[in-house]
Amino acid sequence: MDYRDRKNDKYRKKRIECLKVLKVYDFCFRNVHKVECFDVDIPEGTTEIRCRIIDLTCEEVPAMRRQIGGGLARVVIRKRFRLRLGFFDQYGNSLGTVDTEQRTLTETLVLCAPPGTEVQCEITDFSCGDCEIVDGTVCCQVDICQLIEVKAWVKVLVPIKGFCEPVECPTAFPKEFECPPPTLFPPQCTPSPRPNHDNNDDNDDNNNND
Repeated sequence: MDYRDRKNDKYRKKRIECLKVLKVYDFCFRNVHKVECFDVDIPEGTTEIRCRIIDLTCEEVPAMRRQIGGGLARVVIRKRFRLRLGFFDQYGNSLGTVDTEQRTLTETLVLCAPPGTEVQCEITDFSCGDCEIVDGTVCCQVDICQLIEVKAWVKVLVPIKGFCEPVECPTAFPKEFECPPPTLFPPQCTPSPRPNHDNNDDNDDNNNND
């Protein structure tokens, strides 16, 4: 579809396209750094506990979104996960494993999220470590890196400027690993010389004349 300003010759010859795009209203990251404790049976002779995060999900709680004006909203993000704990003796021998009960972490962020937008949470990295026994319970440090994106389908008349890079959410814990990851998109192609087909055609004609 062509859109032209018929009152101004400067724009009459300019072709502008109406595009339906998935507009990004907000794009930020959040690094969750927390210690979680679990009441589990600890095998006798345990000297080391290793853990890893399993069944990890991240999503908005839509019913808890609250508009605060100007398109901004308080958005509740919920993460659910379990830990798989491995117990080892002083010689590194396995004494067994156990899966903990599910844990839920919620946090409230201030995002540009007007009515009609969708909030998406993507986990880009996570880790679990530094487990210790505290008063008969197993306590482990949990780190979760998440990208928060607010989006909606719209029709726009804007040029494409390039990739969008996230900024830090309004609140965040200190980063223990790189969040967001250094590469979010495939790399650009490097320009390379291309053969000049026109010159080749001219050379062929000269050779035929000879």
